[in-house]
Amino acid sequence: RLHLDRRLKDLGEIELSAKVFEDGLQAIVITDVAGRIIRVNPMFSEMTGFEPEDVIGKDVSCIESDTQGADFLADLWHTLRTEGGWVGESWKRRKWGETFATWESISAVDGETGEHLSYIFMFQDITDRKLFSSRLEQLAHYDPLTHLPNRRLISDRVEHAVQRAARNDSQHALLFIDLDHFKRINDTIGHSAGDDLLAVVAERLLKCVRSSDTVARLGGDEFAILLEDIGPMDVERIAEKALAALAAPVQLEGRDWYVGASIGISITPRDGQDMALLLKNADTAMYRAKADGRHCFRFFDESMAEYAALQVAHETALHLAVEHRLFSLHYQPQLDMASGRIVGVEALIRWRQDDRMVPPIEFIPLAEETGLIVPIGRWVLATACRDIQALHAGGFRDLKLSVNISAVELKQPDFVEQMLLTLAESGLPPEHLELEITESTMLVDVARVASVLDSLAATGISLSIDDFGTGYSSLSY
Repeated sequence: RLHLDRRLKDLGEIELSAKVFEDGLQAIVITDVAGRIIRVNPMFSEMTGFEPEDVIGKDVSCIESDTQGADFLADLWHTLRTEGGWVGESWKRRKWGETFATWESISAVDGETGEHLSYIFMFQDITDRKLFSSRLEQLAHYDPLTHLPNRRLISDRVEHAVQRAARNDSQHALLFIDLDHFKRINDTIGHSAGDDLLAVVAERLLKCVRSSDTVARLGGDEFAILLEDIGPMDVERIAEKALAALAAPVQLEGRDWYVGASIGISITPRDGQDMALLLKNADTAMYRAKADGRHCFRFFDESMAEYAALQVAHETALHLAVEHRLFSLHYQPQLDMASGRIVGVEALIRWRQDDRMVPPIEFIPLAEETGLIVPIGRWVLATACRDIQALHAGGFRDLKLSVNISAVELKQPDFVEQMLLTLAESGLPPEHLELEITESTMLVDVARVASVLDSLAATGISLSIDDFGTGYSSLSY
């Protein structure tokens, strides 16, 4: 009875094994100890295109991809023969030559004395899974628009470069690149054209560096370049090359556009030992390049950090000044040279901070950069109009008010409406208001500025050009 039960159990296991072999979802190949194919299952033929008669009697290497090389197969067989099994990723080929990735498990079938009698190869196609994994890797580490490494990937490479610098006493450079006037293109011809420009920028930057360097897009119109094992003179050469490449016109929507860039440079280990600090310092140097006229590069130094901290403090103080109305207006008289009469006044803003009077040359540019010039300008206009209207009521009926207007204010879509509303609330007639606009302001966006000035002139407000000659000195403009 025990013998019969064992026999029935053995028959059941044989039937189960046969079913797995015939109906399994994995390709199965059985070889002899020399690696010649003895048998294959239907899934093998479905997966590879080889019919049993195509491969039986041949070496199992006939289905392996040539891309793996002889060393891979030699190591596989060494492990299989010494350890009795092998598990891992391999590349096979289909009958028509296409290669595909597999996850493979190989095991030896042993005889009674432990010798290998045959080998069973079992594998499944993981090509789609690998492609999906590769796509995820691409999305995680590369910018989808330019196909450059993204912030995450260049951060990893910077960290590795810093570690090597510590071991080898070498130095690397991080260049932070910000395009000049990129927003103008997006606003004028659309974001699709802006994307085309970014792709061109990526191509040009790649041509400026060595194969060992990394060009990355950090986001928006910001790029970074990691230059490894490099001296200061070579850093300057590559920075100059990048500036020259980006200064060339780019054709978009049938016309040439000029952008340019400002570049800040930090050096490891001098300027930082990690990505965050190196990028922060390169960013600080880039802002100095913009402040120095744009389309140039600057190396970071500690004085820049002090300047940046001071700017942050000034910006915070300026926000508080706007919030709590800490400004005052002074009025500079305008005289008629023939009669000596005061015919008008120019409103001049003043800001006292603690015991110091902050010169307008210090806080007006910061106000324009932060956008605070808009609420400041509205306060100046409203306050000055009320003051002058009060003077009119006191008998100075012909007095004219002159107010300086910023380019940032002119760009506001409701600028004209706000101007007329302020005049109406104060009761000051439009013909008693003169707006002073700098020559450079008029040349920022000529078409829009001309439209705004036409609208203002139609109301009776008069206009004057301030600082004429500091920009183009040409009446044709």
